Amino acid sequence: MIRKQILLSLCLLLSISAFSQEMDPLYMTTTHKKDTTYRVVEYQVTGPKKSTFLAGILSLVVPGAGQLYNGQWGTAAFYMASNMACNTIMRIAKNNGNESQYSTAFLVGLGINVFAVVNACNGAAKVNFDRGYRSGINVRVAPYVGRNPDLMASSNSGGNNYGLSVNLEF
Repeated sequence: MIRKQILLSLCLLLSISAFSQEMDPLYMTTTHKKDTTYRVVEYQVTGPKKSTFLAGILSLVVPGAGQLYNGQWGTAAFYMASNMACNTIMRIAKNNGNESQYSTAFLVGLGINVFAVVNACNGAAKVNFDRGYRSGINVRVAPYVGRNPDLMASSNSGGNNYGLSVNLEF
């Protein structure tokens, strides 16, 4: 009985989303999802480009410095405070002779430093994207129907081949 209710709920949600309408932000008019018109949007650059490499190096030297470079003040404060807390715990554990607490704080601090570097690089890429810098990589996935009677001739009597075509442009 519960399975039927879940299945019915899923069907209802899918049918509602299939017939819903979306707002076009450029013209603020209602368009149906079946409309397949595409428009080219030109992005305007609104600020200087941030270096992902520099953000990562800064955050490697001092956790949180890469986030400061990106203008992410809250994230920078978190990484700096957590790094200082781990260093303080390590110093106290070393003075008390507690090896397990020292190694735990060291591993946690190392993990925080790795996450700080990755977050700084991703943050610089996000800032660049928000400012209008777009990468030159385009990915297109499209259905493919080909006519080749020699390919899979034993299992395909019609000679049609079906699949997906993936194009990467750099």
